[in-house]
Amino acid sequence: MKGLSLLADAHEVRVMIGAALAPLGAALALAGCLAVFRLLKPAGRGVALVAAAGFAQFFVCLAAYEAGRPIIGALHRAPDLAADASLIVNATTYLNVHRALAGLGLFFGSMFYFFTVLFRDTRLPRRAVFATPVIWLPLIRLTPLLPAGGGAFWFAFLDLIWVGVFAALWIWSRREA
Repeated sequence: MKGLSLLADAHEVRVMIGAALAPLGAALALAGCLAVFRLLKPAGRGVALVAAAGFAQFFVCLAAYEAGRPIIGALHRAPDLAADASLIVNATTYLNVHRALAGLGLFFGSMFYFFTVLFRDTRLPRRAVFATPVIWLPLIRLTPLLPAGGGAFWFAFLDLIWVGVFAALWIWSRREA
């Protein structure tokens, strides 16, 4: 509920800019999914596809969640709608389903990436497992602990970290090709 009140109290332009960065960051990071597939393909087309598709599903679902959060804040701020809590609960539940599905994609993508790089021959060295997004998962869980008022900007910041990780993989795959 604290995040909901922060979204309701934040300036609309600031929140919407932050929410717009989430799908933009996800679109940029999707290019990294192609790099994951290309780099893991020597280990087997199936494992490479599961890792890349898991990451892609994570980015799409998380972007939908992050972009929809300001709508929940606007619903909370509207006097007539705020009185009917069922509308806010339904919208929040819808967004939380996207967040849960994003976690599922992150789990499968990360695990297949981690174990494929660690135990099979790929175009990545074994030490590349340290770049696995499993390491970034605690950073996502730390988001509620960040200073209040950042709202969607903190989520957009995390997307930029993902873009950096996958951009590095993309450059690596281009160098290896």
